[in-house]
Parts: sequence; C-alpha cells; structure tokens
Amino acid sequence: MSKRNKLPAEFDDLQKRAEERLGDGYGADADLSTSREDLHRLVHELDVHRIELEMQQEELLKSRTELEESLERYMELYDFAPIGYLSIDRNSKILQLNLTASRLLGIDRSNLVGQRFDRYVAFEDQPVFSRMLFDLFDQRRVEACELGLEKHEGGSSLNAPASGFGDFTFKLITVHIDAVVSNDLSQCRMALTDVSEQKRIHRDNLALQATMAQVRKLESIGRLAGGVAHDYNNTLQVMLGNIELMILMDPAKPVDQEKLSDLRHSVLRAAALTQQLLAFARDQPYSPEVLDFGATIDGILTMLRRLVSENISLSYTPPEERLMVKMDPSQVDQILANLVLNAQDAIQGIGTIAITLNQVTVGRSTPGYSPEISEGQYVRVSLIDDGCGMDSIALDNIFEPFYSTKSFSEGRGLGLSTVYGIVRQNNGFITVSSEIGKGTRFDVYLPCYAEEQARLSSNG
Repeated sequence: MSKRNKLPAEFDDLQKRAEERLGDGYGADADLSTSREDLHRLVHELDVHRIELEMQQEELLKSRTELEESLERYMELYDFAPIGYLSIDRNSKILQLNLTASRLLGIDRSNLVGQRFDRYVAFEDQPVFSRMLFDLFDQRRVEACELGLEKHEGGSSLNAPASGFGDFTFKLITVHIDAVVSNDLSQCRMALTDVSEQKRIHRDNLALQATMAQVRKLESIGRLAGGVAHDYNNTLQVMLGNIELMILMDPAKPVDQEKLSDLRHSVLRAAALTQQLLAFARDQPYSPEVLDFGATIDGILTMLRRLVSENISLSYTPPEERLMVKMDPSQVDQILANLVLNAQDAIQGIGTIAITLNQVTVGRSTPGYSPEISEGQYVRVSLIDDGCGMDSIALDNIFEPFYSTKSFSEGRGLGLSTVYGIVRQNNGFITVSSEIGKGTRFDVYLPCYAEEQARLSSNG
C-alpha cells in the first residue's frame, strides 16, 4: 500500500524535472540528450504505474464480484429463512420484509411495503400489538409477544392487492414476535415465527391427557366398584339361598309365601345391579364367540323396538358385508339395549333413533383414539337420536357409574357405564358427541375378528 502511495509523488517529481529541462532550451545537444534519458525513464515508470493500476482495477472488479455474490447469498438466506423478518416504523407502516413474512400474510411483498402491519393483526390482539409498539419506541425495550395474524387465502393470494380483497378469505394463524428498535428510533425490526402447528399439537396433547386422565379415573372407579360388587353379590347369594330354603320348608302359609316371594324378587333385582357394576369393572364372567355382528343386531331388532315408545321410530342400516367380532352375544344385547333406552329418555315427544353398522380403519386421527388402542380394522356401530342433547358437563361424566341427569327414581345411572365396561372388556372404545337441542351420537368401536374376516373376504 505504501508503494502505491509513493508512485504519484515520484511521477510529480519526474514531471517537474522534465518541464525544467525542456524550459532551458531545445538547442543544447547535451541537455537534449539528458532530457531524452529522463523521458525514457519517465515513460518506463508510467508504464509500470499503468500496469499497477490495471492490476488494482482487476482486484477491485474481483472484490466487487465477490461482494455481489455475497450480497446475493445473504438476500437468499434473508428471503428464504424459516422466520419472517420485517421492519416497520412508529406508525406500523411496513418498510421492508422478506419473502417468508409475505408468505405468512399470504400477500405479495411488493403489495405489502407501505401498508400498515396492524391491519393484519387479529382484532382481539390489536391492544397487545399497540402495547408492544409503545414499549419498543418509548421504553426502548426488547419485546416479545404472541398474537393472531389474518393470513390471506383464496385464489392467487400472493398476487392479490393490498386493498380490495374481494371474495378472498382469511385464515387465522398464531405467530410469536421478537422485536427490537433501531438506534435512531426510526424503525423496529421484527422476527415472526409461525407457531400455529405447535399450538395445535399442544391442544391435542392437552386433550389426550384429559382423555387419559378420564380413562384412569374410570378404571379406578371400576376396580372399586368391582370389589364392592363381588362382596355384595356374595352376601346376596347367601340371602337368596336362605329365602328359597324358607319357601321350600314352609309352603303352607300363603301370606308368608307372598312376602318371601317379594323378598326373593328384590334380592334378584339387587343381584342384577351387581352384574351391571361387574360389567363396568370389566370383571363380569363372559363367554366370547365369533359373531356376525349384523346378523346379531337383526336378531334383537324386534326386542329393541319393543323397548321404545310408539312415538319413536327406530331404524337400522345393515352393512353391505358380513362383519365378524368375537364377544359374548349377551353383551351385544346389553350394549344396544342400554344405548336405545338412553336415547329414548332423551327424546321428548316424537323422535327417531338410527342404528348404523360399518367397518372402519382406526388410527391416530380417529376421534377418541388413545395410545393403548390398537390401530387396525374395527366394527363401528353408531346410534344417533334427535333428542334434547347434552351439555359439556354431562359429556364429561356420562360414563361414570351412578351419574345420571334423571332423578334416582327414573334411573340409577348404570346403563352407559355398563356399556363402557363391556366395550373396554372387549378391547374396544366408545365415543359420544352431543349438543343441546341437536341430539346425541354414540359410536362403539369393536375389533374385527381378523381370521374370520379374512376368510370371508377370500371367499368373496
């Protein structure tokens, strides 16, 4: 660098000497000869200087090319970063943004520059954003917040104008914003991270945790109910045996016989109650066998229609193919009878109850799925009524034993808990959806009996 600075000084010195010699006169041979030598040396040094300038120019051009390439790489990293970057002024006007930020809003970058960023902030989050801007510019603090943005959707959204969106729709997304103000307080720079998916996963995890907690709660109640029911059932069997002995030993007194008969009937009713408790606790003895589920429903359809009043229509849509399950036939009766009776109680006046049966594939996206449920093929029996429906409190407690929206004289609250216990005993699961005034839907999922189902499929 010192050599480059020295050359112009030497050039000035040589030029001055050459002008002095030329100024002394052109007639003296000696002076002219000396002048020519100086000029030759001057021309040589000028050539060297010219070459050096050309080399400097090449280095500058190379540096310029490298700088342009570096700037291009930086702009690519800036534009295609996974985080949206933008700069706004104190009035929320967008000064600059990358492509990721424009995609988060669903609008072309050129149409966003100059627009107010707060126009895309969800209405309920406007105060949060205004407060963040105040703290940034007036308090000079680094700020962070989460808020909703209205992402433009529909049509060629990236080419849509910034005003007059017409029939385009908006999708609400959740973003995390980190912001810092510039040193001259003229603008703030924000980093936008789309956390919508993380929020959805978090909500799903919370729902799954609530489901698991409910399952554990019901299992705990079931174990307690099963233990109590066993002891109670043993006591009832002793009472029933003694009553029957008394009836056989003293048949001469009709009044006493009638009282003993009533007492025996009450004990039998109490024994039936223990069977329901045992069913909920999944501790009821049962004899599973391979069943054609559709044919089994056909066989009890007449009995189910007799359970409902005349102003209620009960319909059944059978499957197009035979669906095989392995369970106790009496448990099918219990499941459908309890669901039909529950639906009848929900209908005030004229109404309908619809039963449908089909085969479905159960996976992680299936409503009511939890990790302990095996994925695969299930028989789904759905029962839909147009009754009064249930609120969220009733839905949360619907399968708990002795929970009922009716008075105790109208029901003991064991019907749906019995259904739940039977379904779980057969490695299935049950879901319910309902709204006040819009009826209720129960979906019972029971595993297909794979071997028999495969044989039927292979036989056409």
